[in-house]
Amino acid sequence: MDAERTIYGQIPMRGQLGSAATFQQERVAPILVDTRAKTLQFALAAPLTTAALARLLGRPALPREPIDGLELALPGVTLQARRAVVEAAGQGLLVKLAR
Repeated sequence: MDAERTIYGQIPMRGQLGSAATFQQERVAPILVDTRAKTLQFALAAPLTTAALARLLGRPALPREPIDGLELALPGVTLQARRAVVEAAGQGLLVKLAR
């Protein structure tokens, strides 16, 4: 636009957070990365309930404790994490990386 303002196009992102997690977006959507809290928050292509997330994990209920070897394929993003807690957040997914 001018010397102080620029419009950037966006593309679906792919990322790796050390050996803790990797992700791949299928479409452009916001991702909030909080390095202090060690969290990732993804906007998804469709709403996600806690019950649906538990089913995707093959569990009767969503565990509060960290899941080892997490692998998820959701509307708009795939995610792998060595150890993480996940929460459905309306039309988003919150991932809390754990040690």
